[in-house]
Amino acid sequence: MNLNKTFYFHGGYVMNRKNRFDVPWRVVGSFLILILCTGESFAREPSPSVQSLIFEALEQFKTLEDYTCTLDKRVLKNGTLYEDRGISVKYKKPGHYYFRWSQGTSRGREVIFVEGKNHDRLLAHPGGIFKFITLHLDPEGSLAMKENRHSLKSSGMEKIISLMESNYSLAMEKGLEVIQCKAQGTLDGENVWIIEGSFPDGHGFYAQKMTLSFSKKLKLPVKISIYDGQEALLEEYVFNDLSINTGVSEKDFDPSNPEYSYLGR
Repeated sequence: MNLNKTFYFHGGYVMNRKNRFDVPWRVVGSFLILILCTGESFAREPSPSVQSLIFEALEQFKTLEDYTCTLDKRVLKNGTLYEDRGISVKYKKPGHYYFRWSQGTSRGREVIFVEGKNHDRLLAHPGGIFKFITLHLDPEGSLAMKENRHSLKSSGMEKIISLMESNYSLAMEKGLEVIQCKAQGTLDGENVWIIEGSFPDGHGFYAQKMTLSFSKKLKLPVKISIYDGQEALLEEYVFNDLSINTGVSEKDFDPSNPEYSYLGR
């Protein structure tokens, strides 16, 4: 059928020379297509400003009492890329941390740190046959920092929020529009906004490139990736299965917890 010969427009209606009764169905079809296309465009949320995302994260963290998650991390330190997946994390304000490794050569390792307790030392034990040994480590000492770029005392989600806020403020102070909300996507089943920052060297920024994913539901960062000027990964942290205000208690940061494997306290 040649549509150019069969249809013509008159007075805003589609007419068919051969069969006038075809008109209503074709009109309905046209309107259905229009409605579907319009609905698709309405489904695209306008991107929020970077400032609003950071502000929402700061406000959300203020009201947060605790969180749990499964952490994946990759860290480049002294030329070696350390990769850990499936680390169980519990956090409680103020300054309570618990980590348990469940994969790889570090499987079974546990670390507890509570500000103001245990002489401000990490209580850590390795996995495997040496799990009966409990080490009391300086959080900023060489052993604790071997596979990390940050002390455990300055790690966690609050560090990520603070890092982005300080770099955003510095960019605004210098009049540089270098951070943008680039896209939306999904991560671990969560709908996220993706922020990207590309920073010039020599201005005091933490790194030359950062990408962050903010959970639309929780309004908190769930992933951060940091790169150098050659796009080489320096560090990456992914907060999977993030839950907030779960009722984490002091018992969760006590090495005598029967669910833990601290044998040599």
